[in-house]
Amino acid sequence: MIGVPHTGSYMQIGKAFETLFGALHARGLAKPEMRMIGVYFDDPDIVPAEKLRSIACATGGSRATVRTADDRWRRICRSAP
Repeated sequence: MIGVPHTGSYMQIGKAFETLFGALHARGLAKPEMRMIGVYFDDPDIVPAEKLRSIACATGGSRATVRTADDRWRRICRSAP
């Protein structure tokens, strides 16, 4: 999986998915079998919205680490070969 980290309201994670898939498409790495996965780390009933942590992810078979110019996304775990 690869992902773009997001900090803030979980309702705004769509921006991170846009960044992720825009970069994948621009590099010709998007595949029809890719799936979107949101990983949420904090309980929104306890943590203030501006401090909530999440990652917008896409599944894929690539083992390469891919980064945007501003270094906002990275491989977070290896996919099975």
